[in-house]
Amino acid sequence: MTQSNNDKLTQSVGKKLRQIRESYSLTTSELAERSKIVETDIIEFENGKKRPNADQIIHLSQALNVTPSIFFIE
Repeated sequence: MTQSNNDKLTQSVGKKLRQIRESYSLTTSELAERSKIVETDIIEFENGKKRPNADQIIHLSQALNVTPSIFFIE
């Protein structure tokens, strides 16, 4: 996968994460507490600066009560 494709995927996952979090009216702090992922990482995910690894995707999906694949569907 090229770097630009990686960047697009990172941006897409972050955008979807923010949309889902906001649909539940959760703050990044609340999501951090629920998912056991530090808030700064969640902020970086949402801003497309960092992509969550597989374990983090699972924790986020459990905290938001969604399937992990939702983060990869446009």
